[in-house]
Amino acid sequence: MERYFRKRVFTIGTTVILAEVLVLALVGLSYVSNISYAIDRRVELQVQLPGKLMDAGFLDYDSIQDSDQMNELVGGGFIDGMIIGVDYNVYYSLNPAYIGQKADDIPSFDTSLLNVQNPNGTLRYTDSKLLSVSIIYSLDKITPRFFVYVLVDTTAAIIEKEQSTLLFIASSGTVLVLTIAIVALSGSLIKKLEDDLSQKERLAVLGELGAGVGHEIRNPLSVVKASAYLLRIVLDKPNSEVSEIIDTLEKESFRIEQIVDSLLRFAHPKIPIMVNVDLSKTTEIMLSEIKIPDTVSIVTELDAKLPPIHADYGQLNIIITNIITNALQAMPKGGQLRISTTTDSSKWVILSIADTGIGISSENLKILFQPLFTTKAQGIGLGLPITKALVERNNGVISVESELGKGSTVTIKFPISQSSHSEE
Repeated sequence: MERYFRKRVFTIGTTVILAEVLVLALVGLSYVSNISYAIDRRVELQVQLPGKLMDAGFLDYDSIQDSDQMNELVGGGFIDGMIIGVDYNVYYSLNPAYIGQKADDIPSFDTSLLNVQNPNGTLRYTDSKLLSVSIIYSLDKITPRFFVYVLVDTTAAIIEKEQSTLLFIASSGTVLVLTIAIVALSGSLIKKLEDDLSQKERLAVLGELGAGVGHEIRNPLSVVKASAYLLRIVLDKPNSEVSEIIDTLEKESFRIEQIVDSLLRFAHPKIPIMVNVDLSKTTEIMLSEIKIPDTVSIVTELDAKLPPIHADYGQLNIIITNIITNALQAMPKGGQLRISTTTDSSKWVILSIADTGIGISSENLKILFQPLFTTKAQGIGLGLPITKALVERNNGVISVESELGKGSTVTIKFPISQSSHSEE
């Protein structure tokens, strides 16, 4: 049994880890790309700012020689700047040696950057430097007068991009390591239960373990859900393949969340609050709230004159919902679900739910109510153990009869409320 437990924990853990890796990889590519673009765009806007301000008349032409003022405008990476006339003469420059020279005479200066046919200015990256050439127009906004040349060091921006990437990798790695550690710890703890605990003690310890694992999985699971949501927003209109991947991540996250809820419900059952309940009426209400597929027919035989039972109304709802839901999941198209209530004596009120589903083999019937058993591909099989535990907490008895390929019948007996006897 413990080997089966470990296998199921490993399966769940692997699903979470693979989902995290996929989401983090996709989000990481998008995140790094967007961060890189945002930083480059910020630097480009800063390096173009002096030319735009001069063209708008907010800066004097000789301000290019004020390195402090230029550093405030374009950041601490400002290296060089000059104003060049359309005749290629340098009129103002941070480097006084360039003033009065022709731009062609300045070492390493590419005069092809002075392109009057490009009214939006020129940007060019050279190693770790970014240079900008903006055109200053005359009052007619047509005739070029000067070129504003600004050169900045982009090393700080490169470091910022690298740090952002490393931070994302570190945080993603932490989430993955934490998840792997939880899965490994879960397997190790279950292994220690072998041959040391009775069935009752094992269930108790498994419940505590389920609570621990359930709470811990919520942390990386929230990252997966948030990442899938963020990925859909960042990509805006993803292609069909990426959209399908995001849909899968969201569906698997929801499924894992249901599994966690089952673990926590199994680990921390509520103390029942016993009141007189009409079993037929409660079954009718629960049935109306469950989504029944159009391919399944429902036949009800609910006795409205049954004596009340003494049970917790909320837990009774869970019992009825779990049994009906399980039956519907095992039901093929054209199947039938028959739900009835009756009494066999003055002691028991009986709820019977019979389906024409896939049925259960005789071997699986023996372990049907053991934790983590499931006959379907969904969930981790805590539905029936939870149901059995809740039935017994409400002083009831549950049994299942089934034939493989023909269907199953779940019978639940609750004692008639003693208060109803006293009233009689």
